[in-house]
Amino acid sequence: MIADEPIYLITSKITTTALGNLSSAYFDLGQVAKAIGFHEPALVIFRKIGDRQGEGTALGNLGNAYYALGQVEKAIGFHEQALAIVREIGDRQGEGTILVNLGNAYQALGQVEKAIEYHEQALGIAREIGDQRREGTTLGNLGNAYYALGQVEKAIGFHELALAIVRPCGHLVRSYYFSTSYQKR
Repeated sequence: MIADEPIYLITSKITTTALGNLSSAYFDLGQVAKAIGFHEPALVIFRKIGDRQGEGTALGNLGNAYYALGQVEKAIGFHEQALAIVREIGDRQGEGTILVNLGNAYQALGQVEKAIEYHEQALGIAREIGDQRREGTTLGNLGNAYYALGQVEKAIGFHELALAIVRPCGHLVRSYYFSTSYQKR
Protein backbone atom coordinates (compact mmCIF):
# COMPACT_ATOMS: atom_id res chain seq x y z
CA MET A 1 0.00 0.00 0.00
CA ILE A 2 1.38 3.39 -0.98
CA ALA A 3 0.63 5.02 2.44
CA ASP A 4 2.95 2.53 4.13
CA GLU A 5 5.85 3.21 1.75
CA PRO A 6 8.68 5.61 2.53
CA ILE A 7 8.40 8.99 0.83
CA TYR A 8 11.43 8.34 -1.43
CA LEU A 9 9.68 5.27 -2.89
CA ILE A 10 6.49 7.21 -3.52
CA THR A 11 8.44 10.06 -5.12
CA SER A 12 10.50 7.62 -7.18
CA LYS A 13 7.39 5.86 -8.50
CA ILE A 14 5.77 9.17 -9.44
CA THR A 15 9.00 10.25 -11.15
CA THR A 16 9.34 7.02 -13.15
CA THR A 17 5.69 7.30 -14.23
CA ALA A 18 6.30 10.83 -15.50
CA LEU A 19 9.52 9.77 -17.24
CA GLY A 20 7.72 6.84 -18.86
CA ASN A 21 4.88 9.05 -20.07
CA LEU A 22 7.30 11.57 -21.55
CA SER A 23 9.34 8.86 -23.26
CA SER A 24 6.20 7.36 -24.78
CA ALA A 25 5.07 10.75 -26.07
CA TYR A 26 8.43 11.55 -27.64
CA PHE A 27 8.64 8.05 -29.14
CA ASP A 28 5.21 8.54 -30.71
CA LEU A 29 6.39 11.87 -32.14
CA GLY A 30 9.33 10.07 -33.74
CA GLN A 31 11.83 11.75 -31.40
CA VAL A 32 13.37 8.46 -30.37
CA ALA A 33 16.66 9.85 -29.07
CA LYS A 34 14.73 12.17 -26.77
CA ALA A 35 12.60 9.22 -25.61
CA ILE A 36 15.80 7.35 -24.71
CA GLY A 37 16.79 10.36 -22.61
CA PHE A 38 13.74 9.69 -20.43
CA HIS A 39 14.01 5.88 -20.39
CA GLU A 40 17.59 5.92 -19.09
CA PRO A 41 16.94 7.84 -15.84
CA ALA A 42 13.83 5.75 -15.24
CA LEU A 43 16.01 2.63 -15.48
CA VAL A 44 18.44 4.08 -12.95
CA ILE A 45 15.61 4.82 -10.52
CA PHE A 46 14.03 1.39 -10.94
CA ARG A 47 17.37 -0.23 -10.18
CA LYS A 48 17.96 2.04 -7.19
CA ILE A 49 14.60 1.20 -5.59
CA GLY A 50 14.78 -2.50 -6.53
CA ASP A 51 11.71 -2.49 -8.77
CA ARG A 52 12.46 -5.48 -11.02
CA GLN A 53 9.20 -5.17 -12.97
CA GLY A 54 9.94 -1.52 -13.74
CA GLU A 55 13.53 -2.34 -14.59
CA GLY A 56 12.44 -5.00 -17.07
CA THR A 57 9.95 -2.61 -18.65
CA ALA A 58 12.53 0.16 -18.96
CA LEU A 59 15.05 -2.24 -20.52
CA GLY A 60 12.43 -3.45 -23.02
CA ASN A 61 11.52 0.14 -23.87
CA LEU A 62 15.18 0.98 -24.44
CA GLY A 63 15.44 -2.08 -26.69
CA ASN A 64 12.44 -0.87 -28.71
CA ALA A 65 13.93 2.61 -28.97
CA TYR A 66 17.31 1.42 -30.20
CA TYR A 67 15.58 -0.92 -32.64
CA ALA A 68 13.65 2.07 -34.01
CA LEU A 69 16.97 3.89 -34.48
CA GLY A 70 18.32 0.91 -36.44
CA GLN A 71 20.77 -0.06 -33.70
CA VAL A 72 19.54 -3.64 -33.67
CA GLU A 73 22.48 -5.25 -31.85
CA LYS A 74 22.16 -2.72 -29.03
CA ALA A 75 18.40 -3.35 -28.95
CA ILE A 76 19.05 -7.08 -28.57
CA GLY A 77 21.30 -6.42 -25.59
CA PHE A 78 18.55 -4.51 -23.80
CA HIS A 79 15.92 -7.10 -24.71
CA GLU A 80 18.10 -9.94 -23.43
CA GLN A 81 18.48 -8.15 -20.09
CA ALA A 82 14.72 -7.58 -19.97
CA LEU A 83 14.09 -11.24 -20.81
CA ALA A 84 16.20 -12.40 -17.88
CA ILE A 85 14.21 -10.17 -15.52
CA VAL A 86 10.73 -11.11 -16.74
CA ARG A 87 11.66 -14.77 -16.47
CA GLU A 88 13.05 -14.21 -12.97
CA ILE A 89 9.84 -12.55 -11.77
CA GLY A 90 7.53 -14.92 -13.64
CA ASP A 91 5.93 -12.33 -15.94
CA ARG A 92 4.73 -14.59 -18.76
CA GLN A 93 3.04 -11.83 -20.72
CA GLY A 94 6.17 -9.68 -20.52
CA GLU A 95 8.24 -12.68 -21.54
CA GLY A 96 6.10 -13.18 -24.63
CA THR A 97 6.47 -9.53 -25.57
CA ILE A 98 10.25 -9.59 -25.22
CA LEU A 99 10.52 -12.84 -27.17
CA VAL A 100 8.59 -11.25 -30.06
CA ASN A 101 10.88 -8.23 -29.94
CA LEU A 102 13.95 -10.47 -30.01
CA GLY A 103 12.51 -12.46 -32.91
CA ASN A 104 11.90 -9.28 -34.88
CA ALA A 105 15.40 -8.01 -34.10
CA TYR A 106 17.11 -11.21 -35.20
CA GLN A 107 15.04 -11.26 -38.37
CA ALA A 108 16.14 -7.68 -39.08
CA LEU A 109 19.73 -8.91 -38.82
CA GLY A 110 18.99 -11.71 -41.29
CA GLN A 111 19.22 -14.42 -38.63
CA VAL A 112 15.85 -15.84 -39.58
CA GLU A 113 16.25 -19.28 -37.99
CA LYS A 114 17.03 -17.65 -34.65
CA ALA A 115 14.05 -15.33 -35.12
CA ILE A 116 11.82 -18.37 -35.63
CA GLU A 117 13.06 -19.88 -32.36
CA TYR A 118 12.07 -16.74 -30.45
CA HIS A 119 8.71 -16.45 -32.21
CA GLU A 120 7.91 -20.10 -31.50
CA GLN A 121 8.60 -19.53 -27.79
CA ALA A 122 6.40 -16.43 -27.86
CA LEU A 123 3.64 -18.37 -29.60
CA GLY A 124 3.71 -21.05 -26.91
CA ILE A 125 3.35 -18.42 -24.19
CA ALA A 126 0.54 -16.62 -26.03
CA ARG A 127 -1.39 -19.87 -26.26
CA GLU A 128 -0.60 -20.77 -22.65
CA ILE A 129 -1.96 -17.49 -21.28
CA GLY A 130 -4.80 -17.19 -23.81
CA ASP A 131 -3.54 -14.00 -25.48
CA GLN A 132 -5.14 -14.22 -28.91
CA ARG A 133 -3.85 -10.85 -30.09
CA ARG A 134 -0.27 -11.90 -29.34
CA GLU A 135 -0.92 -15.33 -30.88
CA GLY A 136 -2.12 -13.73 -34.11
CA THR A 137 0.79 -11.31 -34.19
CA THR A 138 3.30 -14.08 -33.58
CA LEU A 139 1.79 -16.34 -36.21
CA GLY A 140 2.12 -13.45 -38.66
CA ASN A 141 5.75 -12.95 -37.65
CA LEU A 142 6.41 -16.66 -38.21
CA GLY A 143 4.80 -16.35 -41.63
CA ASN A 144 7.11 -13.47 -42.46
CA ALA A 145 10.13 -15.43 -41.27
CA TYR A 146 9.31 -18.46 -43.39
CA TYR A 147 8.64 -16.17 -46.34
CA ALA A 148 12.13 -14.69 -45.85
CA LEU A 149 13.50 -18.23 -46.02
CA GLY A 150 11.71 -18.79 -49.31
CA GLN A 151 9.23 -21.22 -47.77
CA VAL A 152 6.20 -19.47 -49.22
CA GLU A 153 3.68 -22.28 -48.70
CA LYS A 154 4.62 -22.54 -45.03
CA ALA A 155 4.42 -18.73 -44.74
CA ILE A 156 0.92 -18.76 -46.21
CA GLY A 157 -0.12 -21.38 -43.66
CA PHE A 158 1.02 -19.19 -40.76
CA HIS A 159 -0.65 -16.10 -42.23
CA GLU A 160 -3.91 -18.01 -42.71
CA LEU A 161 -3.75 -19.18 -39.07
CA ALA A 162 -3.12 -15.59 -37.95
CA LEU A 163 -6.09 -14.34 -39.92
CA ALA A 164 -8.35 -17.10 -38.59
CA ILE A 165 -7.45 -16.10 -35.03
CA VAL A 166 -7.69 -12.34 -35.31
CA ARG A 167 -10.70 -12.02 -37.61
CA PRO A 168 -13.35 -13.48 -35.24
CA CYS A 169 -11.89 -11.57 -32.29
CA GLY A 170 -11.94 -8.26 -34.10
CA HIS A 171 -8.25 -7.72 -33.34
CA LEU A 172 -6.11 -5.61 -35.58
CA VAL A 173 -2.73 -7.24 -35.61
CA ARG A 174 0.05 -4.68 -35.48
CA SER A 175 3.22 -6.47 -36.42
CA TYR A 176 5.53 -7.17 -39.26
CA TYR A 177 2.58 -9.10 -40.60
CA PHE A 178 0.99 -5.90 -41.90
CA SER A 179 4.05 -3.70 -42.13
CA THR A 180 5.66 -2.34 -45.24
CA SER A 181 8.71 -4.50 -44.56
CA TYR A 182 6.75 -7.47 -45.85
CA GLN A 183 7.43 -6.98 -49.53
CA LYS A 184 6.94 -9.02 -52.62
CA ARG A 185 10.03 -10.66 -54.03
